[in-house]
Amino acid sequence: MNIRVLLLATLCGFLGACATIPDNTKQVEFEGRSLKEETVELSPGKYKVTLAGFQQTKAQVERAYASRAAQMCDGRGVAGEPEYVGPLVHRSPAFGPSVPGAYTLAGIVTCPDAVAAPTAAVAVLRDSIKIASTRKAQFFVVSKIGDARIEDSYLRTAVRNQGRGLQMTPTLVERNVPARMATFTIEGRTRYAAPIIELTSGERLLDVVGTVTFAPENHRTYVVKGELGERYSAVWIEEELDGGGSRMIGKKIETGSP
Repeated sequence: MNIRVLLLATLCGFLGACATIPDNTKQVEFEGRSLKEETVELSPGKYKVTLAGFQQTKAQVERAYASRAAQMCDGRGVAGEPEYVGPLVHRSPAFGPSVPGAYTLAGIVTCPDAVAAPTAAVAVLRDSIKIASTRKAQFFVVSKIGDARIEDSYLRTAVRNQGRGLQMTPTLVERNVPARMATFTIEGRTRYAAPIIELTSGERLLDVVGTVTFAPENHRTYVVKGELGERYSAVWIEEELDGGGSRMIGKKIETGSP
């Protein structure tokens, strides 16, 4: 067996946390130790903050979250009560009682002057998922509106399945978006429940990404659709029509040849 695969399998066995946190996280330092942070803008002035610590105590991760929340919104961030995501995973006793466990904490930070999400002129924009098995799925998602990163189905699935080992249950996201002209970044991605599956499957991760600019209509529903293949991949947006059926908005974002 490849040494890299063996080492990763051993690590997964100790941590029980192979359902990884999102792959667009960044490393942050707190109290001399490194954590992973994911910040997603839910609406103007409102953010979801996820911190993952693997060599910190539970109290250290909580202090890191409180510190990060206080820094946001020019130091005026107001943090909601955070929750631990998934099981609190402890290292094997073979490492000794002094080695901390692995903790992932998520919560909402709201700026005092946050702009309320629009309640009138809005449309629904929904992701879609094609489930291949309990270990593999294809995600077709909206990842950005303009330059703002938003929560999508892949990110929510990764966080909610933290610590589940070699299985995942995909979670679908839909959100309200303003009924006005905007540029949407849409993505199609193949994802596995754990890195060890990706390494041993022999399959190539399939991705396609691009932007679509259009003005969603008030009270209409739009869905990100796509297909992923070795020779051809595409992602696009469809509007659901009254009485059934749909129509494509703009053009497909394509790679390869059909």
